[in-house]
Amino acid sequence: MYGVELAETDWPVVYDGLEALRRSRREDDTDEDVQLYTVSGNGHRDDRVIIGVGYEELPPGTCKSAKDFEASPERDKVVLRAAAALPGRALDAPGWLLVHDWS
Repeated sequence: MYGVELAETDWPVVYDGLEALRRSRREDDTDEDVQLYTVSGNGHRDDRVIIGVGYEELPPGTCKSAKDFEASPERDKVVLRAAAALPGRALDAPGWLLVHDWS
C-alpha cells in the first residue's frame, strides 16, 4: 500500500478524522481518497494505524522487485495533507509499505 504509519493515535480517532476530511472536501477536489488500514498486533505489539491512497494486491506465490514500486510525489502530497489534519504523527515519509493479509 502507498501510505504512512501513524503513531500515538488510535484507529477510531483516525477513522473519525478521515470522515471529517471527506465531508469537508470541495466538489472540484481531485485528490485520491485517503483510506484507513490497521494491522493487528501479534500480542507483543499494539495494532498499527496506517493511512494510504493506493495499494497493489499480489496473489500468493507472486514475486515482485521493490524497484517496481515507484514513488509518487502526487500521492505524497495527499497523504501528508491528511496526516497533518489527523491526530498522531507520521513515523516516516509516505511510500510503499508491505502489509501481509493473513485473513
